[in-house]
Amino acid sequence: MGLRGERCWARIPTETLGFSLPGGTLGRQRKRLLELARTIVRAERAEVEGRLDRFQVLDPDRGALTQILEEYAPPDVPVIIENVVEQIDAIVKPIRGTGWQESQPGDREVRRQLRLVLRNNGLPPQGELYDRPYAYIREHY
Repeated sequence: MGLRGERCWARIPTETLGFSLPGGTLGRQRKRLLELARTIVRAERAEVEGRLDRFQVLDPDRGALTQILEEYAPPDVPVIIENVVEQIDAIVKPIRGTGWQESQPGDREVRRQLRLVLRNNGLPPQGELYDRPYAYIREHY
């Protein structure tokens, strides 16, 4: 990779590169690699067009969790969804790729922590607001 590619790689936050090849399913690993390749291509195009300084790499998992929580959060609860997403991400990112989904204690702990985050932010820890983020976390983390 040339100098241009190295500069583009430098713009990608390390958490975006946070996939691990051991563990997890091969399909998920390929999907994350494909997402990473697409991000690199977009960064290279932005550099060629002279707009690399405005190029922003968003974590697709955090974006999806934000969308899910915004869709299912009760309208009368004043919560900053981004804070909730950060808290959830802080719980599940360290265990990504460890196979926690296959372990009853691991699964139980993630469920407990998700409920705790929702409850601490004034959100109902059950129903669609719990089920949808949990399903996403189980599939993508």
